[in-house]
Amino acid sequence: MTTFTCCSSLASAQLYQKSINWDKYTHQQTYTGAMAKADFGSVTGWRDNRAMISDGTLRITIEKNALSDAGGLISNTKISEGSAYELDFDVRFHSQFDWSRGGKVGFGFGIGNGNTGCNVPTDGAGGSLRLMWYNNSNTKRVYFHPYIYHYGMPGPCGSNFGKSYPSSGMRFQCIENRLIRIVIIHEILVLEYYDFYRHYEILTNIVAF
Repeated sequence: MTTFTCCSSLASAQLYQKSINWDKYTHQQTYTGAMAKADFGSVTGWRDNRAMISDGTLRITIEKNALSDAGGLISNTKISEGSAYELDFDVRFHSQFDWSRGGKVGFGFGIGNGNTGCNVPTDGAGGSLRLMWYNNSNTKRVYFHPYIYHYGMPGPCGSNFGKSYPSSGMRFQCIENRLIRIVIIHEILVLEYYDFYRHYEILTNIVAF
């Protein structure tokens, strides 16, 4: 079972929480925008031809020789405003996955203007927090690293703070499930990675969103 869980702690001490899995759907069924809206509550930018159910998981297809939304799936959903957030999700790559150069994977956060695409938030009115896989042609390594837009960042594109997982070695195994946990408490950001029962803290940093 692959799940997506997200919650925010509100100023009123109420707790918003949403947990989604795809066990109820049929294997190889197209996961449509209508289904996504029913599960997430709101979605924009969904592409039915990129999403399907695979053994109780949500499988996203990335097209060859295309960048950004033209090759993948960029969709947004709204969550309640709060002062602290936690997001958990599992991620796995197909055994025949072509790593190419790299890309964004899984879920993340957009704040305010939701800056991405090398649009540095010099006015402090937005930011974003996502996870990338990266195929480093110089070191011949494939790894995860954070990809963050925040106020005061050096630019020209997302910050990774020099952090990666694995921190050494060639690459992680495609077919293994990994749990990613992203926590934002005020301006403290924690990005954690769970490889089976082993826990790695990729990043703990103060970021001005």
